[in-house]
Amino acid sequence: PEGAVLEPFGFAQIWLDGSTIPGDFNTGFGLKSGGDQIWLFDALSRGGALLDAIEFGIQIPGYTLGRHAETFEWILTETSPSQPNSLVNLGNMASIRINEWMANPQSGSDWFELFNTGELPVALAGLQISDDPADPSKKLFPPLSFLGSGVAAYLAIDADGNGGGSRDANFKLSASGETILLSDAQGKAIDQVDFGLQTEGVSQGRWPDGASEIFDFVLSDSPGRMNELDADLDGLPDLWELEFGFNPSAIGEAFLDIDSDGLSNYQEYQADTH
Repeated sequence: PEGAVLEPFGFAQIWLDGSTIPGDFNTGFGLKSGGDQIWLFDALSRGGALLDAIEFGIQIPGYTLGRHAETFEWILTETSPSQPNSLVNLGNMASIRINEWMANPQSGSDWFELFNTGELPVALAGLQISDDPADPSKKLFPPLSFLGSGVAAYLAIDADGNGGGSRDANFKLSASGETILLSDAQGKAIDQVDFGLQTEGVSQGRWPDGASEIFDFVLSDSPGRMNELDADLDGLPDLWELEFGFNPSAIGEAFLDIDSDGLSNYQEYQADTH
């Protein structure tokens, strides 16, 4: 706005809220967590030249991008509006696993999931994914793309054959079986899974997350979150049943309402209530 001043070595926090009317320090547009860009232009009275810009890929909830205090390169930072940027330590890309896949969905597109087994966020920029070991570079992650840790350690990729976005692969998965390959920027394999004939509507993946054992997830596919087994196929994951004192092998517990609140155990699970 007119009269706004940015002091030497000072900060100005600009809001990017697409749900409100643009104001003095709110652009009126938001940013996409799967990748976007910001452009800074000079005032029209001075010719409107481009002053700065950033284009980024997949982001981690709760983290920001900021410039390094010495190199001025863009890095992953702790959230610190109107304060100096604080560098985030990154983990090793070798900790990433292809964790779950759906090659024969009943509806929607094929998908697969990446999982970070490490305790630190990992940079994805330059990593490659493919369904063909002879052509490992079918899909490249764009610069400034990251995979989180903990609850943010999961990333679902749509294998829709489009590849238009950071979370879209430009290939589909074969229901009769094939390969999913994750490689580094030089084409060296980080992880690879080879699967056979897939059952319609049933995903496959590692359990526990990141482990070597592969299981079918009947009624419990979980793109972008923790893999869960369901031994009795009642819609309640085994770990959830154990947490609340049920028997993962006992059929029928999904329909019980042990606290008499009008919701069955299955409805409680779906609603994430106790």
